[in-house]
Parts: sequence; C-alpha cells; structure tokens
Amino acid sequence: METPRIRLAPWQQQVIAKANFVEYERDRLLPPRPKNDDPIYAATDVPLRAAREAAGVQVNGEPLHGRSRVGRPGNWLANGWTGGPIKGAFVHLHLALVGLVDLYTEDDIKAHSPGVLARMQHCLAPTDRRRQEAEALFGTVTSGASTGTTSPQQIRGGLSSGGDGNGAATELCRQRAAFREAMKISYEAADEQHARVRSLRNTLIIAAALLTALVGVVCIVGLRFPDAIPLCFQPPACPSTNGSGGPSPGDIPIVALMGMLGGAMSATFAIQRLRTTPAPIPNDLQVSLALLKLPAGALTAIGGLVLIHGQFIPGLTDLDSQGQILAYAIVLGVAQQLVTRFVDQKAEDILAAVPSKGRRPMSAQELDTETQATGQEMPAVTSTA
Repeated sequence: METPRIRLAPWQQQVIAKANFVEYERDRLLPPRPKNDDPIYAATDVPLRAAREAAGVQVNGEPLHGRSRVGRPGNWLANGWTGGPIKGAFVHLHLALVGLVDLYTEDDIKAHSPGVLARMQHCLAPTDRRRQEAEALFGTVTSGASTGTTSPQQIRGGLSSGGDGNGAATELCRQRAAFREAMKISYEAADEQHARVRSLRNTLIIAAALLTALVGVVCIVGLRFPDAIPLCFQPPACPSTNGSGGPSPGDIPIVALMGMLGGAMSATFAIQRLRTTPAPIPNDLQVSLALLKLPAGALTAIGGLVLIHGQFIPGLTDLDSQGQILAYAIVLGVAQQLVTRFVDQKAEDILAAVPSKGRRPMSAQELDTETQATGQEMPAVTSTA
C-alpha cells in the first residue's frame, strides 16, 4: 500500500528551496565536490541537514512522516505556538549561508553586500555601532575598484596559509571576515524581529481568550440574575424588548452580541491598515488583532450602557427605545478602538521593523534623514577592511 504523501506547508517548501540553493552555491564556489571531512563543506552540510530535519523533510526533500516531530498531529499546535521548527530551520539555513562567506570572491562580496546592508539598516538603529561599521565597509567594498577576481582554489589557499606573502589574499580574507560577521549580525537581528511578531501574536491570543472568558462570565451572571446588571431605561425599554416587564435574562447577551458586532466593524478598518507579514513569521497577527476586538467590543458595550444607566456620563439621558439601546451598544462596541488602538500601533511598529525582500539599502541622503529623525548624530567610522 502506497504511503499517502504529506502536504508541506509554505515555510517547509521555502526551507527546501533555500537549502537546495545553498548547496548549489557551495558546489559553484568549491568545485570539485570536497570530501566530507573538509571544514568548509562541514560548515554548510551540517546546518543544511539540521534545517531540513527541523522542517520535517529528508535530504532529498521527501517528508519524514511519523519520524518528524513537525508532522505529528499532537505537536502541530505547540509548534505553531512557539514557532520552534520554523525558527530552527531558518537559523540553520542562515548559518549555512554564513559558512559560504569563506568561499566568496571579491565580486561575490560586492553582489551580496546590498542585501546584508538593507537587512541591517531595517533591523538596527542608525546609531548602532555594528550597523555603522557595516555601512562604512560595504560602501568601500561596493564602490571601490576591484583588485582582481580570486579563484575559489586561491581563496582556500589564502585561508589555509593565512595570506602570507599574498597581499591581495590577505585583504580579501579581512573583507570576508568582516562580511561574515555583518551577515551573521543581520540574520540574528532579523530573526529577533520575527520572534517579536510571534510573541505579540501569542500575547494577543491569550488576551482575547481572557476577555472572552470574562464576557462569558458576565453573560452567565446576566442570565442567572437579570437584575444584577440593569440595562433597562425609562420609559420602559430593555435591550431584549420594548414595554414593561423589567430586565430579562437575554439583556446582557444581546448587548454583548451588539458590542461584538461593533468590534468586528472596528477590526475591519484596523486590519486593512496593516501590511502583510512576510514569511516565515506568522501571518495570523491580523487575525489575532481582530479576535481581541470582538470581546473588547462586548465589554465596552456592556460597561458603557451601565455607565449611561447610572447617569455617570454627563449629557446622556435615559434611552427611549430598544432600537436606541442596541444602536448605542454597537457604537460603544466600535468605541473600544480608543483602547485597542495602542495595540494596533504596537503591531504596526513591529511589522514595520520586519525586513522585507523588496527593501533596498538607503542612500547617503536617506541615512542622514533617518539620523536626524532620531535626534542623534552618527559618528564617523573608519573601515578596517
């Protein structure tokens, strides 16, 4: 019987594609294929295997089925919550890419430096010393005249001999060392931003669950003791009916439902302002924000009507009809945006700090503008490469 094929998640497919590309780059820079005990080969082969295993696939890209902790049904929730497999897979991929720097020629450094510089400019502050040194070095490497292209075999010879008697090889070794450190720092900073997004997502889910439980408790109290939270006004008008009869068990749940409707309306406008999160970070941050606004809208609707009933808010008198009460409940549900907008702003700030594939390195004028925005001057940095 043929084993059913497991459908891979987008992030798993991305790990496979990136791992295959790293292997291609290694074979291109280091022909012929080295032995397994070669240090440069091991610096990339070990992380690539670990990345594939973290993604739940074999070296050939086939799923590991039951042997993978990613594919076990009992672990999918924990993996999605912590992001452990995703983080582990991409951290190992980044280590493999950093290991390739020992094979880079001067032209390779020039070609890859804009991406590393853009990532550092996006994730690190303008006053960060590491970013300043990288900007000084990359500017020199990118705009400076090439001293000649060194072959991969000459690079390996320079690494093993320390560049003695070869000034060009020594200078290239210095450039590779600085570039390797800059690439490592940029990946670590990007991974930290991804972790912040996931942490915020988890916090929003917990907060939404707690608020939902609180709304449930309030509704249960309203069902059991209708007079405990009075929402009826004079002339006789209640959320569940018009006319006399006093509070009923359905008052609180109806107001909560109208408040959730207002919260949903508010969530629609808040979500459309957020940009889509790039993989591999969780793309359900917007959903978490929406889930938070629903119970928050229910609570603000109930609390707001209680304040109006108690004549706590100056200028607001008794509501005259059931329709007016429900309309106020919806408006109060939308008004929860006054509180949750701080959460929306925090989410926008974190998402703005996540590096995007389309981001380019900043020009000198843009760097000056960003530095002036921080109110601090950037000290001059002299490149050591």
